[in-house]
Amino acid sequence: MRQIENTLTKHLPTAFEHRAAWKRKRALREIYHDYYKRLIASSIGGLTLEVGAGGAGLKNFVPEIFSLDIQSAPWLDIVANAQHLPFADQSLNNIVLVDVLHHLPDTSRFISEAIRTLIPGGRLAMIEPGLSLLSRYIYDWFHHEDVDMSVDPLAKPITNFSHRSNTYWEGNVAIPTLIFSRDIEVFRSRFPEFRVMQVEWLSVFVFPLSGGYQSWSLIPESLAPTLLAIDNALSPNLGRLLGYRLHVVLERQ
Repeated sequence: MRQIENTLTKHLPTAFEHRAAWKRKRALREIYHDYYKRLIASSIGGLTLEVGAGGAGLKNFVPEIFSLDIQSAPWLDIVANAQHLPFADQSLNNIVLVDVLHHLPDTSRFISEAIRTLIPGGRLAMIEPGLSLLSRYIYDWFHHEDVDMSVDPLAKPITNFSHRSNTYWEGNVAIPTLIFSRDIEVFRSRFPEFRVMQVEWLSVFVFPLSGGYQSWSLIPESLAPTLLAIDNALSPNLGRLLGYRLHVVLERQ
């Protein structure tokens, strides 16, 4: 297995770097376990697909989930493009994703695919970057991906990312906030098959202090669970001001 990982690292450096950070940083594991619990709680019973599962974090947490990514890795179940899901109509109960939507060049195509493949009553649940009053500027100043509020987030496809290179790891972190906050009524009008059940702001301080998948962290490992509990208690009141994440749940009508 180690030999396989060393070979694939040349092609998938970010996936393996994420797995290494996951194993090394307790605060990161605590944060993402909290995200995973929210996604599972937002889902219904039945066949669940994780889209953009390159790091395999959710599958480690819930092994029965099917994992899909566009690039091959030994821990994935399916290699395919999220904009062309290899599933029959109304064959999935849930589609879940973590930090994926803002990477997709054609979000409308993916949403249409989710509508096609989900059963009536099925759920599309996601945790994505959220641009609050504060985090918008932190993402813009310190994050490697674009923060471009000028795009049409439902364009087919989005083509005017200002710094986007032709890789699957680039994106525009503004996309989820544009769709599910600024342009939420446009989304409802364009995709009436989906009912917006929840748009929740999360992670007011623990996520940025953890350093994410960077090598550093400002959170002592022993305090990670306690600080996360405090963060979750503050998020409902402070999320729109300070939050770094959006939890979105859509139900197929």
